[in-house]
Amino acid sequence: FYHYWLNNSLVLNHPVDLFLQRKRKTKFMFCWDNTSGFLGKQLYDSPEKHGYQLLRFFLNENYLTDVDGRKPFVVYVTNEDQLQERYTDADYLARLLSFLENHGVRLKLGHVYAQHMNYWALPAWSEIAVEFGPHMGTDATEHRLTTLYTYEPRNPTWAAGKEYWQGVTTSWDSRPRCSSMRTRQTACDLSSSNGLVSPDGFREVVKQVKNNFHPMNKDRVVTIFAWNEWAEGAALEPSVEYGQTFLECL
Repeated sequence: FYHYWLNNSLVLNHPVDLFLQRKRKTKFMFCWDNTSGFLGKQLYDSPEKHGYQLLRFFLNENYLTDVDGRKPFVVYVTNEDQLQERYTDADYLARLLSFLENHGVRLKLGHVYAQHMNYWALPAWSEIAVEFGPHMGTDATEHRLTTLYTYEPRNPTWAAGKEYWQGVTTSWDSRPRCSSMRTRQTACDLSSSNGLVSPDGFREVVKQVKNNFHPMNKDRVVTIFAWNEWAEGAALEPSVEYGQTFLECL
């Protein structure tokens, strides 16, 4: 689940609350989307309050937990400039972890690993590089995104102990949000996909990842974008147009 913390408050947490109320046995975890600001401001001054609000999720028996009892928590994006600018005294995450440890929760911090977000950069505190979809190409001659269903795991030279979670993307077609005020992409041709939507392509890239687990992906974790990111045309969830085709690719 994406986790949103705006104006020092939980936002858009109803889906995960319903998930827990229904006592599903499927494991879950959080990725903190700390870029969105449509419903409030990203504030970095109350890590203890943040930790307190997250505590009930981390203490749930179905929060994903590794063999050492640590719980992965992925941060969507940061870089050194943001760390200096946003994290007062550069200790926000340290204070968040300390608060949670005092309440019996030990986190394992990850960070989204992608070229388009931060050119493969990772902060020093990140123990997991979480690949956000496969490495996709663009066709510059058409001056628009043309996603390629190909996959090639990178060979990073991180310090020992780092982990690498590989990722795949179901599809990409941002036409649903083109005319909204919530994106910088304000216009596009609505008559055809501006990315790629192909169940066969998705099936192929899943096979490629399955046959190319990286040595640093010791637990063979694969992230999939996405279950129901309808605004970006990326969904495993059954749809009118494709039925269960994407889901069956797994």
